[in-house]
Amino acid sequence: MLNNTPDSYWATSSWPAAQAFQADIYTVMLGTNDAKAGYWLPCAAPYLDTCTWYNDANFSADLLSMVAILKAQPQKPKVYLLSPPPVYSSGWGINQTVVNKILPVFDAALASATEGGVPVPVFEALGGANLTHPEWTCDGVHPNDGGYEEIGNVVSWWILKGEREERAPFLHSGHGGEAFQFLLNTSP
Repeated sequence: MLNNTPDSYWATSSWPAAQAFQADIYTVMLGTNDAKAGYWLPCAAPYLDTCTWYNDANFSADLLSMVAILKAQPQKPKVYLLSPPPVYSSGWGINQTVVNKILPVFDAALASATEGGVPVPVFEALGGANLTHPEWTCDGVHPNDGGYEEIGNVVSWWILKGEREERAPFLHSGHGGEAFQFLLNTSP
């Protein structure tokens, strides 16, 4: 998400290709690579809630800018923000604390700029803060086939079946992906 990092999505060929595609629906699930060492000031418990992260403003501005660029397209697409999956172990230079503690706060605060006003809860579905689904990761950071399947389940339900009022009870159910799988299996 950050526009000023060496591996920024903004600098890839995927970003202009995504814009050129002129989709009716975009899903944005970025932020994990932004949690790499050096992009955020180190911060230790128990002070996580009071830390100043030096990329706060950049992350927020870059996310809102990306959403605005997508929404400004002539077809007026819907844009959904997906919370990134939890990190089960710090690998690939990814800071587990940033992904699991800081990004969910940003996503919740910034999702008002996207469809539905809340992020699609991929983070919760793949285990959330309690890390309840380690079987859905291949290396502690990236989802495996089962994890990608669960992401697909959650996103498809969220977009095709859900209205904001219908989603509310499941966002805080504590069941993670099981709540969405139940809905997919029982919805007409």
